[in-house]
Amino acid sequence: MPSTDRTPAHVSEARYLGHDAGLTAASWLWLEMTEADARSILTDVDPEVADRYPGPNLSGEFADDPTPRSLATECGVGTVGATEGLVTVPSGGSWHWHERSDGRYQVTSAEVSTYGFALSERELSQSASESMRAVWAAIRAEDVDQAVEECADAWEAAAAAAFSEALQGVALRVLGRTAEAQAVENELEARAAALRELRS
Repeated sequence: MPSTDRTPAHVSEARYLGHDAGLTAASWLWLEMTEADARSILTDVDPEVADRYPGPNLSGEFADDPTPRSLATECGVGTVGATEGLVTVPSGGSWHWHERSDGRYQVTSAEVSTYGFALSERELSQSASESMRAVWAAIRAEDVDQAVEECADAWEAAAAAAFSEALQGVALRVLGRTAEAQAVENELEARAAALRELRS
């Protein structure tokens, strides 16, 4: 069933990816978690213990780690300076643009009218006023930057929440409390299913 959620598509995608990243990061920790660490995680987490089990982040520190920009691209947000992009605007819609081989920009969508322009199914040619093209480029850059920030915020919140809960599930398994661990895992899977549904 299609979602009636008014959350922009790129934010829904980022939440799903963040949740998945949190679960993935926690999934292998049972191999190295000690019972003492598990007890600490379930009661009052010692900062030293927390440091041994870092959650996922957008630092790009390792080759496959996402960054805010790579995450936004994966979520369907265009990039400034590219020759083509799909940009989700704050109102929740999106618009597609591409630079043609003749140097003209083709823009497709009525959503840009949110900013007072009617660029739907229209091109901005080289003959368009310099100020109009500058304003359009600034809107595009600002829109992309805002969408990148929205993706990062949604991903980080979802990743932190999922990792924290999954880490508790791992701790419960390490201590042999499998029924409680299964309940945590079921809740996390239900949340993943709900987030997957919002992507549709």
